[in-house]
Amino acid sequence: MGNVIKKTTSILLSVVLVISLAPFQINATTVSADHLPSQFQSPPSGSKNIVGEDLSKREENIKHFLLKDHTYEADVYPFPVHYKTDGQWKDIDNSLSEKTDSETNDKVLENKENMFKVHFAEKTNKKELVKMKSGNYTLGWNLDDTQDSEAMKDRVSIPGYDSLTDNEKREPYKS
Repeated sequence: MGNVIKKTTSILLSVVLVISLAPFQINATTVSADHLPSQFQSPPSGSKNIVGEDLSKREENIKHFLLKDHTYEADVYPFPVHYKTDGQWKDIDNSLSEKTDSETNDKVLENKENMFKVHFAEKTNKKELVKMKSGNYTLGWNLDDTQDSEAMKDRVSIPGYDSLTDNEKREPYKS
């Protein structure tokens, strides 16, 4: 009786192992929004008839919109979209603009609106390459022994880099 159970178990495990190693073809299809349950469907663009945002209902990660039919829509985000200053919620805008650092008089790129400020130096050889400020606290860092390069809003220009081939650009740095 014991040998029969061992043989049956061995055969069953062998069959399961062979089946698990066999390649399977999976066919996936795209589901259009017409076939989704109503709670997952978004109205067509422009059909919400948003009158405007109700600023008094703002929360750190929620915007409330008044619709034309006098109902509200709450858009909930998985990250903060507002920051609080002077008791009011304001939109976060981390797009960069050109500024002059008030402490060093260097040109920097700075985020526009947030509870903290981030400065990126335009030149890599500056004392503080990156500086973050929040209230009375400041955190900054720089690079030692850097090449002189210049940061721009849309791209970074590094002397000599553009003359490299694509393969040379992908190779790890060798000292």
